Amino acid sequence: MKKYLLLILFTILLKLAYFLFAISVSTNSTITLVIQDENLISIFKNNDSFWYEKITNNGYPKITNPKNIGYSKGKVFIQSEWAFFPLYPSVIFITKQIFHTNFTNSAFIISLIFSAIFIMLFYWFLMYYYEKEKAFFITLLLLLYPFNYYFSMFYTESIYLSLVLTSFILIKENKVLLVPIILIPLTLVKANGITLLLPLFIYYFEENNIYVSRKINYKLIDKKVLIKLSLMLLSVLVPFIIYSLYQHKMTNDYFAFRTAQAGWYRQFMLPFLSFFRKGDFTTQFNSVYTILIIIFLIYSRKKLPLSLNVFIWVSILLPLFSGSVTSMPRFISVIFPFTMLLGSIIYRFKYKYFILSIFFSLQLYFFYFWLISSPFSY
Repeated sequence: MKKYLLLILFTILLKLAYFLFAISVSTNSTITLVIQDENLISIFKNNDSFWYEKITNNGYPKITNPKNIGYSKGKVFIQSEWAFFPLYPSVIFITKQIFHTNFTNSAFIISLIFSAIFIMLFYWFLMYYYEKEKAFFITLLLLLYPFNYYFSMFYTESIYLSLVLTSFILIKENKVLLVPIILIPLTLVKANGITLLLPLFIYYFEENNIYVSRKINYKLIDKKVLIKLSLMLLSVLVPFIIYSLYQHKMTNDYFAFRTAQAGWYRQFMLPFLSFFRKGDFTTQFNSVYTILIIIFLIYSRKKLPLSLNVFIWVSILLPLFSGSVTSMPRFISVIFPFTMLLGSIIYRFKYKYFILSIFFSLQLYFFYFWLISSPFSY
């Protein structure tokens, strides 16, 4: 219990550090405007947060012209709310109604709650594989890793990872019948929620000795197993179908969320073609960073079970199929097995906590780009 309380304290202190950092650099007029917008906690509201605010306050728009869902050609582009899934703005809307407040305050409440929940769940999950001190260190690494300030912003990352980790933990605890309850909101929080069925199925097989040494023991797949897997499948398909029908009703497009990606210059292509497509610093950096992470993950693949490897590659390849490396540091932030691998290496070092302090300094440095709304923070 002491470790969990310490983690909650760390999440609070981390937000205080963001406040102090923002104030210390607020001599820049651009940052000053961000801080003065409503109140200080608005420093956590930037970039796509404003889309979530529009959805929370106004709902999704009805669109009759397909071009208005999402379009880009040259310097001309049209973006819409349909690129964003409904769970996060719905949770904020409910919070607004309960506390009779605005989007910024409601989103901050959600941020406080789920940034504490996901980090405790991560520590809980690590305890299945490591001793306490190592698990605690790796958990701190997830908090302090240079790009992981997103977990405190008005984004979906903390809710998403909370739901993902809960699903894995329930399977580990042999409470599979509760997993469908988690998969319903998981399907509606991010576009790749539906793809997590595969790693979860594999993880269930591993934990129940159905998949051992690269072989499936079909004799263990009985009626009870099929019922559990069917319920998991239905808990993803049913909400996704309902949401698709709603999209069609409002836009005449069953997959408006996918069509809307065109407004962000995303288009389907092979993942390796997504790298270095533009000459700007953000594209170049994200390309190099993603390639280095991929090399590291390929090298370390044998240290993880198949389920977590599948989770890694689903999480990395899906955004790369869109033909862009924009936001890849943010997408990688929720790949918790990567943190497990990196943390296990750093934990062996004598000055491991000094390395954490360097990572935290880098996180504050990258947080600066968020404060000035730089494309580097998208």
